[in-house]
Amino acid sequence: LVLKRLEDALAAGDAIRGVILATGVNAAGRTTGLSLPDQDAQATLIARVIEEAGLTPEDFGYFEAHGTGTPTGDPIEAAAIAQAVGRRRARPLPVGSVKSNIGHTEAAAGLVGVLK
Repeated sequence: LVLKRLEDALAAGDAIRGVILATGVNAAGRTTGLSLPDQDAQATLIARVIEEAGLTPEDFGYFEAHGTGTPTGDPIEAAAIAQAVGRRRARPLPVGSVKSNIGHTEAAAGLVGVLK
């Protein structure tokens, strides 16, 4: 995987497999536990990144989740996705996590998702 600015990749004649439209990172601040995510903070981040990318919730054909595999983290993440994306759509949004199929992708986390 090689990341380049789009104009550089085009100039070099590279095969382009995807374009990163926006990214985001947050910290939930004080939560009920060190490893417990905050639903509202996640939902706010997801909505902000979608807006910065110039997309709408209807643009997604699938949503790649982190998929912690924990009985607490997964429902919180799913609820945040529903809050930021799913409830703003006219059709259902498939959500999954490649992590449960191939394991943690470490440095490549998040690169498996599919957009429209």
